[in-house]
Amino acid sequence: MYVCICNAVTEDAVHECLASGAQNTRQVKEGCGMKPGCGTCTRRIRAMVSEWKTASELMDAFTGGPATLQPVSAPEGDTEFPRAEPATGEPVRAPQQQPRRTRREVKQPAA
Repeated sequence: MYVCICNAVTEDAVHECLASGAQNTRQVKEGCGMKPGCGTCTRRIRAMVSEWKTASELMDAFTGGPATLQPVSAPEGDTEFPRAEPATGEPVRAPQQQPRRTRREVKQPAA
């Protein structure tokens, strides 16, 4: 999805800038080669930087130390956000959700 229409910058490009070390909105804009435009992308980029920092801090809490997040290319046809891998190389995966039950599968109380 496009983050900045004026400069044709996508979320993937922003994630790449963050993975390469950008720490704030200005560094992301410089890293993506963005020129001044309408400015509506700034809020979204700021949110993406915040999300990236939160994910990094969460990884630190789980691993007991700073972890470097690397972008991982999604399998073809995968529409989810890019997943991150810790420095150990093991992919971080979300827990599998239990399938929803249909009405027929839900046990009815005996009458």
